[in-house]
Amino acid sequence: MTVSPGIGDEVLAGYEEFAGFYDRDSAGRSFEMYGQWFHELAVRYGTGGRRLLDMGCATGTNALGFAGLGYEVTGCDNSPAMLALAYGKEGAGDVLFVEADLRELPDLGRFDVCCAMTDTLAHMLTGEDLAAVFAGVARSLVPGGVFVFDRLSQRSVRRAIANPIVLDQQEQFVVWRITPQERVGDGAGFETRIDRFVTDPDDEQRWRRMVHRLLCRHHTTPELEDKLVAAGLNLIAVHGLQRGKLREEADEQADDHLLYVARHA
Repeated sequence: MTVSPGIGDEVLAGYEEFAGFYDRDSAGRSFEMYGQWFHELAVRYGTGGRRLLDMGCATGTNALGFAGLGYEVTGCDNSPAMLALAYGKEGAGDVLFVEADLRELPDLGRFDVCCAMTDTLAHMLTGEDLAAVFAGVARSLVPGGVFVFDRLSQRSVRRAIANPIVLDQQEQFVVWRITPQERVGDGAGFETRIDRFVTDPDDEQRWRRMVHRLLCRHHTTPELEDKLVAAGLNLIAVHGLQRGKLREEADEQADDHLLYVARHA
């Protein structure tokens, strides 16, 4: 199986530039508000074990949140800049952070739960990339272990395209725009463009402009299920997340996120 190193490098470069602003931009999406649903699904469908792999852990906020719930956590990400911030956080000694590409996941041990939060899999831009990630998940899970992951619903993508997000914060002004793309990797997707204006630390009257671009692929539920099954993972549940509340059913046109649960045979 081959992966797409060029595309992966482009995504990585975007996050290396973005790392220093990641936590500030994500302040409205706390672990307490969002991570609880991953924990609930892991408890509902899993083995009851407490070894957890946080895939695409970024600056470690969610990994530390899971550790606070009593999990034995390993967090992995391929961005050195993101991990450098994770290492510096309070409680970082309770988590093993590892630099790793999810498409080429090393042997990190066996886990009861694997999680990929905040639409991490959207950065897998080809079917080969997605299959490589799922194969790594299957190698990492114990029998009966569960993989919990999410993606944006079609409704959320449409709303983001129509309504750019504006953050007016102290020392920075940010505009997030999402533009649909007919071809990202091997299918349809979108580009997230972040225009950021930050004050000059030496002159508050001057602003510096930065532009971050992140490519994302929209994977449909049938595409995801096909790749999961091929890796030896059975899709056992798809839930909707609507206005911060978990729903038993998923609806692309009504929910904000879709949460998937797959189990290792």
